[in-house]
Amino acid sequence: AVPQRRRLPMQETLSQIKRELASPAPSVRPPVTSSAVAFASIATATRKKVKLEQRSEEARRNIVDEPRFRYMKVLQRLVDMGFPDNPHTREVLTRCSGNLGQASSALVVF
Repeated sequence: AVPQRRRLPMQETLSQIKRELASPAPSVRPPVTSSAVAFASIATATRKKVKLEQRSEEARRNIVDEPRFRYMKVLQRLVDMGFPDNPHTREVLTRCSGNLGQASSALVVF
């Protein structure tokens, strides 16, 4: 008895691809019923509605009652340095046009 050669996984994949390419592709699609079309359009409408609801929820979370501060990143760096986040700090930062060095110099009292 002659032992059979074991095929490697890549050889099996190549053989399968060759077989698929050799077999003719089906040219006739199954008929689409009106209920299938209706179901597909309902599913699409539901997905769109869910996506719209998620967007509106995100928009509601992003609404702020107070005006946004222009130099938030620089303010956060000042807070990290130990300065308080209060109206005075924000005013100094605005007067310094967001320049961290000038603002920190103005806030430090000698």
